[in-house]
Amino acid sequence: MAAPQITRLVSLILACNPNLNPTQAREILKASVTKRPDLEDKLNWGGSANEAKALALAKASFKKSK
Repeated sequence: MAAPQITRLVSLILACNPNLNPTQAREILKASVTKRPDLEDKLNWGGSANEAKALALAKASFKKSK
């Protein structure tokens, strides 16, 4: 049941940078995935969401957009 956790993470990403569009938020989420060989063929992105990395990327993108 990953949907509640991912929804929470996307809301935190958007709180860090409210100027992101849905595609940009998705790209940040995808770029923050910690790859796991045991999940490669079981999940679309082959890993688990890394909250700290996602929020760091969102904050960095906010600084660039200012």
